[in-house]
Amino acid sequence: MVGDEQEQIVPESKPSGAEVREDGVRPDSEGGSSDGGGGDQGKGLAGGSHQAVRNAEGEDPEKEAASHFINYVAARVGAKPSVMKAVWAAIVQEAPAYLLEEQRSINMGFVELTAIPYRDNWKQIMHAKFPKLVPSLKKVPREMADAYLFNVGWDAELLNSELCEFHRNGSHYGWAIEAHEKRQWQLISYEYERKQRESLGAARYASRWIKVVRKAARRILKYFLNYVAKTSIPCAAVRDGGNKRGNYLVPHTPKGKVRPTAPQNFVVHAVNDPQEGEIKSPEGATLSGPTKKVPPVPFISSDPKDLWKR
Repeated sequence: MVGDEQEQIVPESKPSGAEVREDGVRPDSEGGSSDGGGGDQGKGLAGGSHQAVRNAEGEDPEKEAASHFINYVAARVGAKPSVMKAVWAAIVQEAPAYLLEEQRSINMGFVELTAIPYRDNWKQIMHAKFPKLVPSLKKVPREMADAYLFNVGWDAELLNSELCEFHRNGSHYGWAIEAHEKRQWQLISYEYERKQRESLGAARYASRWIKVVRKAARRILKYFLNYVAKTSIPCAAVRDGGNKRGNYLVPHTPKGKVRPTAPQNFVVHAVNDPQEGEIKSPEGATLSGPTKKVPPVPFISSDPKDLWKR
């Protein structure tokens, strides 16, 4: 059946590779930063450097993080940091062009990166519209999966312009990078956490989770703020330009909810409201006064349509 091919992540044996350390390698060891560039020749995205589109404000922290990673890998595998730096700089420079121009995935062994022309919250939108799709798909024979997806409206909904991130200048849509965890990451992370649990015990292991979250608190907030900003970009709407111009896209913010989700009964919006209020630091947040339980939102039926043919 479709979906039954997923393997269990509980390993039977120790995964290959060196044991994961928590300390890593000092960033000030031999190797330097990763600001190496390439030639300026070439056509399209593959040619020239990407200095013009880099964020100058956050460039130094990114270089420091890249240098730390390069030195870490060089120390673990016994390679020269200078060689690792050159290879890494080339990969970082050419990976975006590969994702966009070749429209293929980058398999890094433990994770697979893919660029798709959707908005960042496309999975939440699709899950809200197809809350029962995955369990139903597992009961469908593999040879009938394509026909099943077509009949339930999945294929038509893939072309829904609400999944598109269209910038307010009305000239182009955006891309999202999806990171798919591979089995290698599941095996290594499972084995690593199993050893941590055995060595620390239940109480200290729970405390360790709190410490890990606190250490990553700034990055978590950064990713959250970026997600809110990205999902506040308008969707797209299809406009009919007649026989000469044909159909084209324009920025559009749909009003109201997409549809309440079945799993958790919360409302999913295609576009976040940028005026929903100032985001405050969780450290200073307090909860006071009585709380009122919000009743579940009733299920609203949906008939997916192909917006390109409206």
